[in-house]
Amino acid sequence: LKETLSRSAKYRLRIMAVDKEGKPSYDLLDNGLIVEKEPSEYRTKIDLLPYKIRIPDQGFFIAVEHLFIKENAFMERKDYRVNDTMVYKDVELRKYAPIFKGVLEKDNEDFKSYYKDINGWRKMNSLDNSNSVFSGKLPAPAFKITLTD
Repeated sequence: LKETLSRSAKYRLRIMAVDKEGKPSYDLLDNGLIVEKEPSEYRTKIDLLPYKIRIPDQGFFIAVEHLFIKENAFMERKDYRVNDTMVYKDVELRKYAPIFKGVLEKDNEDFKSYYKDINGWRKMNSLDNSNSVFSGKLPAPAFKITLTD
């Protein structure tokens, strides 16, 4: 994690409409916006006013999309425990920055956080959160948004 903080990384910011089922739909910002996280930067402030995005009455979603590009790649070495008796030592894995942090939220009917996999958009509450680190809660991205006209 230390290495990911000391390097720049790019990701795509997407502003998306809401479909009939309440899921993310089409992009309100053509092609998204490529954002570069500066080294050691924990927060990124993005002024979207120049894009003059019309917000639909149904609302919108904000999505961050990892870019699996060479300049975001880094190698991580660590031990992986398979079970009580088997540990793979010093395994090297290619990972991609940035690492997005989030918050843990209670699951309720108002929880509207999604992720996208090969089957499309899925609610975060479809993830397995049985690991004790989640304490029965769901991971959600953390954003602070200021809306202006």
